[in-house]
Amino acid sequence: MDARGAGGNVKPGQVDAVRVVPGVVRTRVEGHAPRSFVTPIIDAVEREIEAGLAPDVFHDWERITTYETATRDTLAAWYADVKDEVSSVHILIGNRVVEMGVAVAALVARAPIHTYHSRSEFDAALHAAVSARNASVPVRAHSAEVG
Repeated sequence: MDARGAGGNVKPGQVDAVRVVPGVVRTRVEGHAPRSFVTPIIDAVEREIEAGLAPDVFHDWERITTYETATRDTLAAWYADVKDEVSSVHILIGNRVVEMGVAVAALVARAPIHTYHSRSEFDAALHAAVSARNASVPVRAHSAEVG
C-alpha cells in the first residue's frame, strides 16, 4: 500500500528490532512503514542466522497505519531467500490492509507466517519461544576447589 496524503508524503513512523534472547527477535513498527524500515529488521534477523541460530521472529505490527509497497516486496523477497534458515515468523496485525500485505508476502516467500489479531495470543507465542530458547541453553556447573 503506497500511502500518500494530499501533499504526496507521509511522515515515517517508528521501528525497532531487538534480540529478546539468543534465537528470538522482536520487531515493532508503528505508524507509516517506509522502505528504510526494512534494514533494521533484516539486520536483526541476519545477526541470529549468522550466529548459527534459526531464529523465531516476532513482528509487532499492530500499530502500522500504512506502508510502502517496496517495504512489503523487499521483506517478502528477503524472507523467500532465508526461509530455510528461520524457525518461525509471527506477526501481530492491527488492520486489514496489513493483513492482506502479509498474505501476499507469505505467497511470495512460499513460507508460513503465523498471524495474530489478539495481543494476548501473540504475547503468549513470544513467551513460549523465549521459554523454549532459555530451556535449550546449557547450564554450566561451576565448582570451586577448597584447599
